[in-house]
Amino acid sequence: TADSSSRHFAVADKRYSAVLAESMTELDDPFDLTYQLPFRLLEDEDEEDIVIPSTGDVLRNTFLIYGSIFLVVFLIFLCVRSRYPRTYNVRNNVPELNCALAEDTFGTLRWIYKVFFVPEEDMYHQCGLDSVVFLRILRFGTRISFMGMLNSIYLMPLYATSPTPDGEETDGFDFRMLTLGYVPAKDNRVYAAVIAAYLVFGYAMFLLLKEFQWFTKYRHEFLSRAKPDNYSVFVSGIPPEYRTDESLLKYFREVYFGAAKEAKVALNLKNIASHVAQREKIVAKLEHAINVLIVKGERPMHKVKKSSRCCGGKEKVDSINTYTEELEEHNQKISRSIRTLEEEMDKPVQDKDDIDVNPGDDDKSSSNGNENGEEKKKKSLISSFLFTEDGTPKNAAFVTFSSLKTRASAMQMVQHETPFTMVVQEAPMPKDIFWSNVGMTHKKQQLSNLLGKLLTAVLCIFWAVPVAFVTSLSNVDALKEQVPFLEDWTDAAPWLEGVLAQLAPLLLVVLIALLPIILMTFAKIEGYISTGRLMGVFFMKLCIFNIIHTFLIVTISGTIFTSIKAIADKPAKIVDMLASSIPSQSSFFIQYTLVETFISMGLEIIRLIPIIKAWIRSKFGPNLTEKERNTPWLGLAPLSVPDEFGHAEALSDLVIYFLLLFVYSVMSPIMAFVQALAFGITGMVYRHQFMYIYPNTNDSGGQLWEHGVKIIIVCMFIAQITLFGVLGLKKDPTAVALIAPLFIITVLFSAYLNQQHYVVTKYLPGLEGIKKDKENASHEVSYEFLDGEYKQPALQAKSLFPENMMEVSAEKENFQDDHA
Repeated sequence: TADSSSRHFAVADKRYSAVLAESMTELDDPFDLTYQLPFRLLEDEDEEDIVIPSTGDVLRNTFLIYGSIFLVVFLIFLCVRSRYPRTYNVRNNVPELNCALAEDTFGTLRWIYKVFFVPEEDMYHQCGLDSVVFLRILRFGTRISFMGMLNSIYLMPLYATSPTPDGEETDGFDFRMLTLGYVPAKDNRVYAAVIAAYLVFGYAMFLLLKEFQWFTKYRHEFLSRAKPDNYSVFVSGIPPEYRTDESLLKYFREVYFGAAKEAKVALNLKNIASHVAQREKIVAKLEHAINVLIVKGERPMHKVKKSSRCCGGKEKVDSINTYTEELEEHNQKISRSIRTLEEEMDKPVQDKDDIDVNPGDDDKSSSNGNENGEEKKKKSLISSFLFTEDGTPKNAAFVTFSSLKTRASAMQMVQHETPFTMVVQEAPMPKDIFWSNVGMTHKKQQLSNLLGKLLTAVLCIFWAVPVAFVTSLSNVDALKEQVPFLEDWTDAAPWLEGVLAQLAPLLLVVLIALLPIILMTFAKIEGYISTGRLMGVFFMKLCIFNIIHTFLIVTISGTIFTSIKAIADKPAKIVDMLASSIPSQSSFFIQYTLVETFISMGLEIIRLIPIIKAWIRSKFGPNLTEKERNTPWLGLAPLSVPDEFGHAEALSDLVIYFLLLFVYSVMSPIMAFVQALAFGITGMVYRHQFMYIYPNTNDSGGQLWEHGVKIIIVCMFIAQITLFGVLGLKKDPTAVALIAPLFIITVLFSAYLNQQHYVVTKYLPGLEGIKKDKENASHEVSYEFLDGEYKQPALQAKSLFPENMMEVSAEKENFQDDHA
């Protein structure tokens, strides 16, 4: 590839110089050269000496180069997999992540096919529903690819045997001959594409219905587990008269016949949370200082500002004594604050014996945010004792029930006549709550949601600008024309041209890496209270970006630029050229799929990035004890603490595969073979990683399923519209008319799913809830696992001490005994 490219550019450079010299002698005005030179180059049809690889050669070379890289990395992985189990079998070597499936490594080679035969039930229980959903989506893509491969049996011969337009002769085989673009206008072969489209999209809709049946079964089983979030709800827009634990609990017990077990109203704890965060830092410093004393046998010292006002500077102090005093001060302050809050929040605001479960007109003003005198009195009492406004109740809470049936009923019942008041939603897992967003007013939440979406739209529109700028850096000559002072710089320092040329790909990688971070920031702005909902929004944002910037812009620009010379020569043929160019763009996307699959899966299976992070952490992070060595430091985690799998990012990458498969499996059938390979390799790698590497602690129960199905249907719509347009460009009204019902069927299918399928997967059915409740009653379940789970983190620990605090106490006693 390098030799052919260098020959091509060498000949092209000679040709450019010749045309340039000839043009300079013929033009009166040298400035006209700027506009006429490109067309002079295009007019030169003598290209016998230029060696340009064919599309087939490019695809073959891409497969060989990147496939070889993946093969080498994979062979290295096979050699080191059994030798370094703490790196490549984490879930069998870290007790906290223990997985029964990881006990059997299946040998050096057998695991490659054995991972595909692990029972789905075992994967569900050991790896989580999120992981199984991800693998099922991969299997769905593989099956659609197989359908495309079956269609290729008749599509490729029909496309390849099409008569050449205008009697043109072909010089050997061309990749374009295997695409719908090679079929001339008004040719009956387009009807084969129509038949193939109905088979592909019909099969996809059939499989989606089957997948819904599977997912509903496992989703309901997940919702009936003994987990705090399955028995709890999140209530927002709470009127002031219910903003205490006792008052809110009385309300729900009155409505649901005593089935409410606990209510926790969210409190404003900004300053207390700040003190808790400071205390955690002190605990970490104190624990490390004690480790230094125990391991090295010396008391650590550190510098602090001098307390005396008369002189500045710093002085050395004993780290253990200083941190111990600071910790004791924080523990006393936090403990006193928590006790006061607990005493006050347990008291009802109203003096009535029973809570009015349906406030009348007199309470409507308070429902809209006005506070009664007693509420203000309570706020004043708490705030006067604590830090500023800490302790004031917010308009949100978490309510826990002792019945699955009641919890499901509460989520589907209207609690208040005023919109956005007493809104009940499913509760997230306690560890996944964004407490800073809990209790956000409805107005602020709506504005935040609008702002996040607006920022995403602006970024989506203008993202091509920084990408184009960074890409332009690789063309130093063009850059010097736009930025004149660079000419002087490069003349003074010629090496700067090389730096600028290498800077472009590096900055492009950085820019692409920043995109998920930026989109995640925008998603957080929208005010979601949990990781699960945030990941769903984040996933949709990533998908939109991938579809627009990876597919639509590339397809449109590629089609225009590949046809611009021919359009300029024969404007009347623009329709035929577009119909030919759009299918031909598949060659680029085949390259994209191969490169993305081989590189990303190679890095994933060898764990290169985690290994680099772990190495840096081992060299510069604290390593005195086993606990310190196994604790993340500055975002760098040891290999024994693998990151949670990013389902949203990984699934958004697969969306492009689905889009390319749906768009090109009919127009360029070879794409089905490439996507089958991509889905197969990706499935093998991630099955291994789920079993041996990634923990299932962040299992959301398949919350991305709904978003994934909806975006797959969007891909089907885009593919059908594209096919509709290409068939229209083929000037065959009958083919266009035949493909139109497919679009209507897909619309009706999407509407059919929206009626009940998504709702059924969201809630646990009443009969299943009753059955599980009876089972729990027969086993005398105590529901202790629900107690205090939704207490705010800042209120959970009145006092906190390092785990090795007793060891320093023993060290102190030994020291006193030796000097007695």
